[in-house]
Amino acid sequence: MMDQLLYSSAKPFQSSVWIKLTLPKVQLFLWLLIQDKVTTRDFLFQHDYLTLQESRCAFCNKSLESLSHLFIHCHFTWNIWMKLLSNRGFCSVFPKSVDDMCYQWSSMVKGKQQNLSWQLLFSCVVWNL
Repeated sequence: MMDQLLYSSAKPFQSSVWIKLTLPKVQLFLWLLIQDKVTTRDFLFQHDYLTLQESRCAFCNKSLESLSHLFIHCHFTWNIWMKLLSNRGFCSVFPKSVDDMCYQWSSMVKGKQQNLSWQLLFSCVVWNL
């Protein structure tokens, strides 16, 4: 019953968030990330908790820190993803959103064991950013 509630309308990556090999706090963070519910500096700026200057990306200090910027479009972050992918023989284009990135990532490999290790790698990178 619980599986049906969690996975019935889930996209391919969403169900792999709950793999048992990751810590519950990482699972929850990934779930919130996919749901676009992680609080970033742009949210805090929009609600007058930060100034415009304080709401810039912690990595590049150039753009407003949004989910898509922080996890995809920031030059620092994108270099990490590209090095990771190129070391494994993949190439990629900029996804529009974090959700698109998760979908793209989950469809890169086939096979249960490969997919598991691929999702673990993704989880580790996102958690450590």
